[in-house]
Amino acid sequence: MGQEEEPVTGASFATRLNQAAAIGGAALSDQSIGILEEFCREMGEQPPHVKIEPLQLNLDARRVLLQYSTRCAVEAVRKRCPGLVANGLAAVLIENGSLDIRDTIRVLAELFHSASVLQLNAIALFGRFADIARNEGLASSIRRFSLPAGSPSAALKHFGLRVSGTGDTFRYVDDDDLMRAVRMYRNAPGLTFSQRLMFIRMLLRQNREQWQLLKRDR
Repeated sequence: MGQEEEPVTGASFATRLNQAAAIGGAALSDQSIGILEEFCREMGEQPPHVKIEPLQLNLDARRVLLQYSTRCAVEAVRKRCPGLVANGLAAVLIENGSLDIRDTIRVLAELFHSASVLQLNAIALFGRFADIARNEGLASSIRRFSLPAGSPSAALKHFGLRVSGTGDTFRYVDDDDLMRAVRMYRNAPGLTFSQRLMFIRMLLRQNREQWQLLKRDR
């Protein structure tokens, strides 16, 4: 009789993903996707409210996790597959908010938009994943998207994103106008403090709605 396949533990998953991410140079590869799909599937079979154990992941692996989440958001719409939105959220939890939280929030905005396109119950879905997050800051960010599908306050434009293409060409891309304004501000040479304030006011007037992503939670 053949040996039964052992379940994927957190430690073995972390080791495999660390190795695959290092080989791929922090780029999402077929090997990484296979590992993540397997682990996310096992996570989905866990009882509700069981928190994910902390994992020892290298920097490359954490970057791959956010790339995978974005891939899930895109493929969920292309394939009309709701389960991929949950996989993307699971990958966000595994990454655990250790990278720049602004990147994580942009990924969450993509996943929320995909959930809205598929008419999922985003309140329940995002709320469930927020409940099992170990990082309270990450949990709070996820709860920001526990909203009715299509809520204007979570529109892509508020996070510097927009949709490009339909069907098999559907994807999320940067909102070029907003990103250009951000780069102009960052690269503006030799501006005094008062000049920077004037520049910010000008940008705010030109991009009033888009710049909502810079407002802090009240």
